[in-house]
Amino acid sequence: MSDTDNPTTIRYKDSDETRSNTSSLQDDTALSFRVGETVASGIFIVDALIVYSSTPTANWKGKLVHNGSARSRLSVKYLSANTDVPNRDFGDAFPFEAAGNNVAGHRGVIQLLGTLDSGGFDVDLALQWAQRSAENTPTTVHAGSFLRLSRVR
Repeated sequence: MSDTDNPTTIRYKDSDETRSNTSSLQDDTALSFRVGETVASGIFIVDALIVYSSTPTANWKGKLVHNGSARSRLSVKYLSANTDVPNRDFGDAFPFEAAGNNVAGHRGVIQLLGTLDSGGFDVDLALQWAQRSAENTPTTVHAGSFLRLSRVR
């Protein structure tokens, strides 16, 4: 089925992914797209739900990375616990962090909502994440997390 038949494409995390002893951002193994290859270029609504757990020290950080042409744009709103960052154009990446004191038990859900205009070119869109402060105890992004693109035009 082509994306013109089904204008919504979802990357769903089937299993937990853990990281330890690193604060260097790396692509999530499941939550990424090659817009223009797996999904035809255009204008999209982007939404994601990221379920994570961590210790208070390590916690969690991430960014939605958008590698495209100078004509492509990503604009995202981030919602987590009591944090609400206003919409704005973030260029090639949208960084965000989860603060331990905002999430009871250091488990949380991060919601991203925004738009992507590929500018008519191929665009890579991926969630990157790591521990905010490297430690031996793992930080986990849980199964059930997803990244979704819905074509607007």
